Amino acid sequence: MAGSETSQREHFAELLSENRSQAALPGCLEKLDEPNRRLIAECYERGTEVAVIAQRLGRTAPSVHNTLHRIRRMLFECIERNIAHTAR
Repeated sequence: MAGSETSQREHFAELLSENRSQAALPGCLEKLDEPNRRLIAECYERGTEVAVIAQRLGRTAPSVHNTLHRIRRMLFECIERNIAHTAR
């Protein structure tokens, strides 16, 4: 696994270690479209490496990395909004 991929996964895992983040995640995942939810599940629930996912999808590994980065950013922003909203 590439170093940057590992650090991104670790950062995402740290974010989810907070109770409020964990509570917000299911609702944020629901807001993703089905292909993005499947990609996140493949990568994080099953631990499939990006190169394997890319090959299966007929895409390049950098393309899948970029998509995962975009999805993580969307989830992070959704979780932050949810936490801010519930803190009021």
